[in-house]
Amino acid sequence: MEVQPPTHRFNSRTLIAVCMVVLIAVCLWPRRSDDLLNVPLGVEQAAIVTYSGPAVAVKPFKWGVAVNVRIAKVTEQAGVRIYDVRYIANRAGTFDLKDYLTSEDGTPLVGLPSFKFKGD
Repeated sequence: MEVQPPTHRFNSRTLIAVCMVVLIAVCLWPRRSDDLLNVPLGVEQAAIVTYSGPAVAVKPFKWGVAVNVRIAKVTEQAGVRIYDVRYIANRAGTFDLKDYLTSEDGTPLVGLPSFKFKGD
């Protein structure tokens, strides 16, 4: 009896074509720009911010602002403060919660993490 070589369902051309299709699909897959959170307009959202710099406060309210912000609770632990920040997006657009915060003593908030979101 003669031994037959194993037959494969895919030949090399088919395998290359499948790999090319997968490669093109991966390259064209839509990418997310940054880490942007979509939030509904007019609904309060919460963000937990951990910061070891000076005490954080909300910038003074201005009539017609795009985002209303308040600090609901502050917890202190081993050299850091944990802020429970609440915010409401009033209009569509891309915003950074960091833009609505300041320090209580007026010093810059160096190292405060960015928190970008999109009012939708």
